[in-house]
Amino acid sequence: MDLLTTFPMAMSGLTFLILSKDKKSKKYRVAGIMMLLASYISFVTYFVYK
Repeated sequence: MDLLTTFPMAMSGLTFLILSKDKKSKKYRVAGIMMLLASYISFVTYFVYK
């Protein structure tokens, strides 16, 4: 993945975390954390392997 996909994935992760607080759903929270983690890994590997 490149930086073009990192930003939307991070924004989706934050949206899922916000939804998890509103709906008290653990599934939204897990999805948000996983998306933020994936975007962070993508961001770091972009600069490491550049």
